[in-house]
Amino acid sequence: MIEREYFSKWTEIFGISSDVSEKVFMHLKSIQRIKLDEITMDDFDRIEESGNIHLNNLISDTQGRTSDVLKAINLFELLSSLKNGVKIMGKEHVETCLRDLTALERFIEECIAQTPHTEIFYHPMVRTSFNMMYDHIRSHLIEMIENLVKG
Repeated sequence: MIEREYFSKWTEIFGISSDVSEKVFMHLKSIQRIKLDEITMDDFDRIEESGNIHLNNLISDTQGRTSDVLKAINLFELLSSLKNGVKIMGKEHVETCLRDLTALERFIEECIAQTPHTEIFYHPMVRTSFNMMYDHIRSHLIEMIENLVKG
């Protein structure tokens, strides 16, 4: 999992208030994590129901700031995935990927696929918002990864 300071830095860059950032961080760090390949079709109803509960709690705790909550969840999950990928694949491999866009894209996809995520990550609203914000995220990916490599 990512450190609070690193997460806060990126939520600030993405315009998410510190109170939303803190509430999302505290909430997500306490939720059970599962890998995508561990989910069966029978799990989707349970995951969506659990995701609804977590999402509703977070939105309620942040006075209805849904957009910020969704962005913060996606940043938390992405940064956790990238950190996990750097740890698993090694800094040298990651530094090589940073010089090759095709390798970098594969690295990011592998990070997301290999990292256990909170159930809320699989909620349709969270996934849709990730797709909507990906272009903005993309412009920061190299810096995010470089910061993780430097430690």
